[in-house]
Amino acid sequence: MIKRWISGLVILCAMVAIAVAILVLVTISDPDHASKCVTEFSVRWLGCAMAVHETLAAGLLAAIGALFGAWLAFNAVQDQIDMAKRNEREAERLKAERESRKHIGTLIS
Repeated sequence: MIKRWISGLVILCAMVAIAVAILVLVTISDPDHASKCVTEFSVRWLGCAMAVHETLAAGLLAAIGALFGAWLAFNAVQDQIDMAKRNEREAERLKAERESRKHIGTLIS
């Protein structure tokens, strides 16, 4: 469970970093808007870049949400597959146990 939390956090941080990098590249490559945000620093610069390219920023945030949701759904499906395999193994074990008890019962009588 902890491994899943760590991998989820790493995936989420990587997606945010990629989105910020795309936003930085777009802002730097646009000379009109780059000069607007040059005076800003750090988080304020990111806010300025997001304000200038608001549709791109919204699209990137939506993509992050959709990809993270897909990752969560993938993990849920993997859990269901693992549970089905465990249930199948348990059913086979119970069947073998019943057959062995039957066999022992016939040997005793």
